[in-house]
This record gives sequence, C-alpha cells and structure tokens, in this order.
Amino acid sequence: MRILITGGAGYIGGTVADLLVKNGHSVTVYDNLSHGHSSLLPQGASFVHGDVADRNALDRLFASQSFDGVMHFAALIEAGESMRKPEIYFRNNTAATLTLLEAMLAFDIQRLVFSSTAAVYGEPGTSPIDEDSPLRPTNAYGESKLLVEHMLTWLNRIHGLRYASLRYFNVAG
Repeated sequence: MRILITGGAGYIGGTVADLLVKNGHSVTVYDNLSHGHSSLLPQGASFVHGDVADRNALDRLFASQSFDGVMHFAALIEAGESMRKPEIYFRNNTAATLTLLEAMLAFDIQRLVFSSTAAVYGEPGTSPIDEDSPLRPTNAYGESKLLVEHMLTWLNRIHGLRYASLRYFNVAG
C-alpha cells in the first residue's frame, strides 16, 4: 500500500513508518519537524517537509502522488501545556486536522488511521477503561482529539470516510 504518515518524524509516527517500510509498503512521511527528528525517518521512506495546516501544500502533495490511506500522527501532545495554551492545541490538533481531512476528501483518499489519545476518557470511573467508557476529557489536549473524533464520525456518515481512532496512553512506558 501507499501510505502517507503525518508526523512520521516523531516517536510513534517514525516507529510506524519504519514497520511499514520493512513490510514492503510505500511510505511518504509528511512532517514540519517542529517536534520530530529527521533521525527517526526510516530508510526507504520518502520525506516531504510540510505542515498539515497548509492546505496548498497538501493539495500539491496529493496531486503529485496517490495514496491508499493516511496515518495521522502530527499533533501537540502535552496535556499540561494544553491547560496553559489551549488555543494552540485546538488550532494544531483540531483545525489543522480538519484541513488534512478536507484535502483527503478533495482527492478521494478514503482511509485514515487517527492517533487519538486515552485522554478523551478523562478520569475514568472504572479500570480497566472499556472502549465504551464515557468520554469526558479533563484537559484541552484530550478535548482537541475528541473534537477530531466527532468530525470523523460525521465525515464517515456523510462522505464514507473510513477511519480508526487509536486511543492509547503513554506508548513509551
């Protein structure tokens, strides 16, 4: 498959990109390197320096290459910081993701894996947390990701966009 990985120079995105390349997939990493590192780019993946908030850059990319799907890992992730500067989390995590989704729909890219977060659950009432547990984020980071999940539900219903949201905790330990 031909996969675009946004945020593919970050820890999770870089790991996924590496695994996909090793399993024979064609991988393009799209990252602005604001929090990513070029050292995490796997050999065999192509790299495009860009921001998911830049619709013109996304349109140029999607016009020049075709993709079977997108794996979206580009985001700000600091829950504490999100409570001091919520506006940058809503702009970067929510609004920029909408820009990506609009570009995907314009170029008929119908598959997305979205890197969400377990922060959408907030303070859970039970442990372990069940996927159907109430969604009650307690910080702007979790809310910014939950808003994207709501958008994805509607884009699936209206446009048939197929997606999976990954709600994980700290993946590194």
